[in-house]
Amino acid sequence: MMKIENLLHSTILVSINRVISLSFGYTRDMIWACVFGSSLAFDAFVIAFHLPSFFSYIVSEAGIKQVFIPLLSEKQIQSHDADVRNFISDMSVILLIMLVAIVIFSIGMAPIIIKMFAPGFCKIEKHFALTVSLFRIMAIGILFTTLAELFGAILNTFGSYGIPSFTPVIFNIITILSTIYLTAYFKIPIYALALGVLVSGVFQGLMQLPFLKKKNLLIKLNPRINITLMLKIFKMVLPALAGVSIMQLGVLVDFMFSSYLPKGSISWLYYSTRLMEIPVGIFSIAIATVTLPNLGRCFAKGDTHSYNRVLDWSVRNALFIGVPTSVGLFVLAGPIIATLFKHGIFSNHDVLMAMASTKTFSIGICGFMLTKICAVGSYARQDVKLPAKISAVALLCNIIFNFIFFKPLMHAGLALATSLSGILNAGILLSCLILKKYYQPTPGLLFYLIKLVVSVLTMTFVLHQITPDFNVWLTAKTIWRILHLAILVLSGAITYILSMSLLGHRLTQLKIDLKMT
Repeated sequence: MMKIENLLHSTILVSINRVISLSFGYTRDMIWACVFGSSLAFDAFVIAFHLPSFFSYIVSEAGIKQVFIPLLSEKQIQSHDADVRNFISDMSVILLIMLVAIVIFSIGMAPIIIKMFAPGFCKIEKHFALTVSLFRIMAIGILFTTLAELFGAILNTFGSYGIPSFTPVIFNIITILSTIYLTAYFKIPIYALALGVLVSGVFQGLMQLPFLKKKNLLIKLNPRINITLMLKIFKMVLPALAGVSIMQLGVLVDFMFSSYLPKGSISWLYYSTRLMEIPVGIFSIAIATVTLPNLGRCFAKGDTHSYNRVLDWSVRNALFIGVPTSVGLFVLAGPIIATLFKHGIFSNHDVLMAMASTKTFSIGICGFMLTKICAVGSYARQDVKLPAKISAVALLCNIIFNFIFFKPLMHAGLALATSLSGILNAGILLSCLILKKYYQPTPGLLFYLIKLVVSVLTMTFVLHQITPDFNVWLTAKTIWRILHLAILVLSGAITYILSMSLLGHRLTQLKIDLKMT
């Protein structure tokens, strides 16, 4: 009898590392807001940073998480250790070829890529040239950050979640240090940020090598290319690439629209999306990271009962965290923005603008989280086409929503369009999983949702009663903001958990421990 690791324990471990990473990340963002505010240079950096991240993300999601992990999980069960290591080596060669091609393409086509995804920048020649230069520097990092993702995926599949989930901390520490110590050495200080991003990618990969060696999984590149495997991978990756690209193209479409908006709009959207990292970056990614290998093993063994239990556990926990976080972020958007970012040249106007987009982004939190979880449920069955098709519909809706809300709500309208398309994506994907019998909700889900709604309404009432007037947050000292925000967040969390407990929900219900023969 083989025991699958306690999912709650593994998820907590990943979540703790995500919390540490986000703590450093918010420290980094506070420093960036203080030094660069919502300047044109920072707008250029945000675009130049997100485009390489887009290429790295789609390769990581489509090639590694959607194809490599399920296949490796299958190999792990059905093959000997030597075959598993050979498979890892063959996959690494294929991935390396893809990455080198992407880096060369990105550097060579940089001006065209920037014109395509930030057409509004073409109006100011210096602004456009700066964005292209920053993009070329960070495009090199695609190679290193994606290899780091590969190393982490291997460790995750073999039950080691701690180190891979800690690598983002390295990114944040290095970018903080580059901002503090390197900006003075550049005529244009924003270049220090780009250099920090590049260097951090190298270190993210290097720190995982000793742990791969300890598990005898250190990658040995085989000069011989496994053509059969390559054809199989490409056959699976192409639809997966389409799906992931479609999901991420929604972000790039927002950039296309925002490049025509007034100075600072891209920066305000960036700071707002960073707040989305609390639920989406910590919990949904942690749950998905732990769930995917376990779902893959259940599917490979034909254990549909355990498969459904794991997926149901993931959906319920995404709702348990996502619903109160969505409402809490909407209610406390102003205090949170003021506390985190109102320093240095980040003005009251910046706070108000970032608050507006944060509120509209918060509406889609549950949609973003459930989309991530439901997509994992499909990937584990090696069905990569379903999320791709649904994402295409969501992208089309996102573009339509952008046109509807772009003029009346400006940057906040772009955030609202993203949220609505995310909710639509999650709803359709979840419905399809149920119709295809990939997922059958366990009894009591409707009553569980009713308890969530009642508890969240209670939490909202308490927060409205104890939150100081917003104008106070704009003038108060930093220590006052920190203390009062901590009290508000803690009060909201306690109210929510107590309400759920009074309605019969126990925290022990978050735990799942499966066994399969």
